[in-house]
Amino acid sequence: MTAKNISLDRYKQRFFGDFLELPGLTEIAVNRPGELYTKINGVWEQHAVPL
Repeated sequence: MTAKNISLDRYKQRFFGDFLELPGLTEIAVNRPGELYTKINGVWEQHAVPL
């Protein structure tokens, strides 16, 4: 039996959905509101997001 958290899944998809599909993605970091970083193939990239 697998536990499912619908609220968590909804927030994950809403805030990180597009980024989770990036090839080579190994990390996502949110350092402050509106600032998200992705690490792809060892390189960090900053993104402005409405968090």
